[in-house]
Amino acid sequence: MFIADLQQFETAMNYHERLKEKKTEAIAALGNSAAMIAEESQKLINIIGEDKRLMRQLASAYEKRYFANEVWLRKLREAATAAGNWKIQFDDNGKIVIEETKEYVRELLVLLQNKRVKTVVDGIMFDVEGELIAIPEA
Repeated sequence: MFIADLQQFETAMNYHERLKEKKTEAIAALGNSAAMIAEESQKLINIIGEDKRLMRQLASAYEKRYFANEVWLRKLREAATAAGNWKIQFDDNGKIVIEETKEYVRELLVLLQNKRVKTVVDGIMFDVEGELIAIPEA
Protein backbone atom coordinates (compact mmCIF):
# COMPACT_ATOMS: atom_id res chain seq x y z
CA MET A 1 0.00 0.00 0.00
CA PHE A 2 1.25 3.49 -0.87
CA ILE A 3 0.15 6.49 1.20
CA ALA A 4 0.22 9.71 -0.83
CA ASP A 5 -0.55 12.07 2.06
CA LEU A 6 0.70 10.78 5.41
CA GLN A 7 -0.82 13.64 7.42
CA GLN A 8 -4.26 13.07 5.92
CA PHE A 9 -3.94 9.31 6.47
CA GLU A 10 -2.97 9.82 10.14
CA THR A 11 -5.89 12.20 10.62
CA ALA A 12 -8.33 9.72 9.09
CA MET A 13 -7.02 6.92 11.28
CA ASN A 14 -7.12 9.12 14.42
CA TYR A 15 -3.43 8.22 14.79
CA HIS A 16 -2.39 11.27 16.82
CA GLU A 17 -5.10 10.72 19.42
CA ARG A 18 -4.12 7.07 19.76
CA LEU A 19 -0.48 8.10 20.23
CA LYS A 20 -1.53 10.45 23.05
CA GLU A 21 -3.41 7.59 24.71
CA LYS A 22 -0.38 5.29 24.39
CA LYS A 23 1.81 8.04 25.86
CA THR A 24 -0.40 8.22 28.95
CA GLU A 25 -0.44 4.41 29.32
CA ALA A 26 3.32 4.14 28.84
CA ILE A 27 4.15 6.86 31.36
CA ALA A 28 1.88 5.24 33.95
CA ALA A 29 3.49 1.84 33.29
CA LEU A 30 6.99 3.30 33.67
CA GLY A 31 6.00 4.95 36.96
CA ASN A 32 4.63 1.66 38.28
CA SER A 33 7.65 -0.38 37.17
CA ALA A 34 11.02 -1.13 38.72
CA ALA A 35 12.58 1.33 36.25
CA MET A 36 11.55 4.59 37.92
CA ILE A 37 9.28 6.17 40.49
CA ALA A 38 5.98 7.75 39.45
CA GLU A 39 7.15 11.32 40.12
CA GLU A 40 10.02 10.89 37.65
CA SER A 41 7.83 9.32 34.97
CA GLN A 42 5.40 12.25 35.18
CA LYS A 43 8.16 14.59 34.00
CA LEU A 44 7.93 12.88 30.61
CA ILE A 45 4.45 14.34 29.99
CA ASN A 46 5.69 17.89 29.38
CA ILE A 47 9.01 16.97 27.79
CA ILE A 48 7.47 14.66 25.18
CA GLY A 49 4.45 16.91 24.76
CA GLU A 50 2.92 16.23 21.35
CA ASP A 51 6.20 15.36 19.60
CA LYS A 52 5.08 12.49 17.35
CA ARG A 53 8.53 10.99 17.04
CA LEU A 54 9.04 10.84 20.82
CA MET A 55 5.51 9.53 21.34
CA ARG A 56 6.17 6.74 18.79
CA GLN A 57 9.45 5.85 20.53
CA LEU A 58 7.72 5.84 23.92
CA ALA A 59 4.97 3.59 22.53
CA SER A 60 7.64 1.24 21.17
CA ALA A 61 9.44 1.12 24.54
CA TYR A 62 6.08 0.43 26.19
CA GLU A 63 5.31 -2.44 23.82
CA LYS A 64 8.75 -4.02 24.31
CA ARG A 65 8.60 -3.63 28.11
CA TYR A 66 12.31 -4.08 28.74
CA PHE A 67 11.81 -1.57 31.57
CA ALA A 68 9.72 -4.15 33.44
CA ASN A 69 12.56 -6.69 33.53
CA GLU A 70 14.77 -6.15 36.59
CA VAL A 71 17.63 -8.24 35.17
CA TRP A 72 17.59 -6.14 31.98
CA LEU A 73 17.52 -2.92 34.05
CA ARG A 74 20.57 -4.08 36.03
CA LYS A 75 22.39 -4.78 32.77
CA LEU A 76 21.38 -1.31 31.52
CA ARG A 77 22.86 0.31 34.65
CA GLU A 78 26.04 -1.72 34.28
CA ALA A 79 26.38 -0.84 30.57
CA ALA A 80 25.78 2.85 31.26
CA THR A 81 28.39 2.86 34.02
CA ALA A 82 30.91 1.03 31.84
CA ALA A 83 30.33 3.40 28.90
CA GLY A 84 30.77 6.45 31.11
CA ASN A 85 29.35 8.90 28.57
CA TRP A 86 25.68 7.97 28.35
CA LYS A 87 23.18 10.59 29.48
CA ILE A 88 20.99 8.18 31.48
CA GLN A 89 21.08 8.78 35.24
CA PHE A 90 20.08 6.63 38.19
CA ASP A 91 19.30 7.47 41.81
CA ASP A 92 20.84 5.68 44.81
CA ASN A 93 18.18 2.94 44.54
CA GLY A 94 18.97 2.23 40.89
CA LYS A 95 15.86 3.95 39.55
CA ILE A 96 16.04 6.09 36.41
CA VAL A 97 16.08 9.83 37.04
CA ILE A 98 14.60 12.06 34.34
CA GLU A 99 16.58 15.08 33.22
CA GLU A 100 14.08 17.51 31.76
CA THR A 101 15.57 17.96 28.28
CA LYS A 102 14.50 16.48 24.94
CA GLU A 103 18.07 15.37 24.23
CA TYR A 104 18.09 13.30 27.43
CA VAL A 105 14.64 11.83 26.72
CA ARG A 106 15.62 10.93 23.13
CA GLU A 107 18.57 8.90 24.42
CA LEU A 108 16.52 7.39 27.24
CA LEU A 109 13.90 6.15 24.78
CA VAL A 110 16.59 4.64 22.53
CA LEU A 111 17.95 2.78 25.55
CA LEU A 112 14.50 1.67 26.77
CA GLN A 113 13.84 0.22 23.30
CA ASN A 114 17.20 -1.60 23.51
CA LYS A 115 18.34 0.08 20.28
CA ARG A 116 21.89 1.05 21.22
CA VAL A 117 24.17 -1.44 19.51
CA LYS A 118 27.89 -2.04 19.08
CA THR A 119 29.28 -3.38 15.83
CA VAL A 120 31.09 -6.68 15.92
CA VAL A 121 33.87 -5.73 13.53
CA ASP A 122 34.83 -2.21 14.65
CA GLY A 123 33.25 -2.03 18.09
CA ILE A 124 31.55 1.26 17.18
CA MET A 125 28.36 2.11 19.03
CA PHE A 126 25.21 3.22 17.17
CA ASP A 127 21.62 4.12 17.97
CA VAL A 128 19.36 2.26 15.55
CA GLU A 129 16.18 3.73 14.06
CA GLY A 130 14.54 0.56 12.68
CA GLU A 131 13.83 -2.76 14.28
CA LEU A 132 16.75 -5.01 15.16
CA ILE A 133 16.75 -8.55 13.81
CA ALA A 134 18.55 -11.11 15.95
CA ILE A 135 20.94 -13.42 14.14
CA PRO A 136 20.85 -16.93 15.59
CA GLU A 137 24.22 -18.19 16.74
CA ALA A 138 25.45 -21.29 14.96
